Amino acid sequence: MADYDKPLVHGIDSSGNKVPFKVSANGGFSSGIPSTSVVTSNTSPVTGNFQAVQILVEATFSAWTETGLTGSMTGFAIPAGVIIFGNITGYTLSSGRVKAYGVS
Repeated sequence: MADYDKPLVHGIDSSGNKVPFKVSANGGFSSGIPSTSVVTSNTSPVTGNFQAVQILVEATFSAWTETGLTGSMTGFAIPAGVIIFGNITGYTLSSGRVKAYGVS
């Protein structure tokens, strides 16, 4: 595998396993450019249309809603630096700090 084919970023699947993501040919992970971003470090519910959530400080979610998700994204710690991609419509933190990127 050539260096440019190696995954640059890792995410977490619905079972909590670390999985690789690759940058697309246009240099992005989605076709849209984030129009908004929200940084959260409290336990209040957050709703919106997000394409990614970046873990800034190790985080655990008590609630997570994502279109097409099978399984659960709650109840386990996700390390800082992980970016979770998907059609995310809401989440509530139990602990940690995250930045959610909105869909344009």
